[in-house]
Amino acid sequence: MLTEQQIQSVIADILDREGGYSNNAADRGGATNFGITQETANALGLGDVRSLSRTAASDAYAKLFAQWGITAIPDYPTFHLVADSCVQHGPGNAIKWLQSAIRADPDGNLGPVSIGKMGEVVRFDGVYYSILAARLRFYGQIIAKNASQAVFAAGWLNRLSAFVYPAPTWTP
Repeated sequence: MLTEQQIQSVIADILDREGGYSNNAADRGGATNFGITQETANALGLGDVRSLSRTAASDAYAKLFAQWGITAIPDYPTFHLVADSCVQHGPGNAIKWLQSAIRADPDGNLGPVSIGKMGEVVRFDGVYYSILAARLRFYGQIIAKNASQAVFAAGWLNRLSAFVYPAPTWTP
């Protein structure tokens, strides 16, 4: 079971990684602040994403993580990876990658069956690296579909490298 401190640590890491306001015309996500799109800000009643505070963004992520069900992930490194994947690629993609890794039906909704499957996992290192590989493949698919997105590849891989080195450790 994750602690509130672990969840807040992941949120702080995501806020640092995402940084403040950005509106790069080439970015398919559009205007974001701390990784929160205007669409998400509207859905959460946060107002103009440009004026979103770090505290409001942190509170929004805590609410979204619970809403998406990812706080049920019992392994901290895997939760961290899935949470970051949700922010960058959407919860549907990230949760499908998790579900595929635990051999649950990849429907993008983290429900009781998927949570039960997570309870059967003895060690999460295989799950973690499976999600990491799916995320890497996804970057390639984005660029293959739209070569203009290659401009973001270095940043994406830098972001992903934080989940590779230093490698998390799991106890046997």
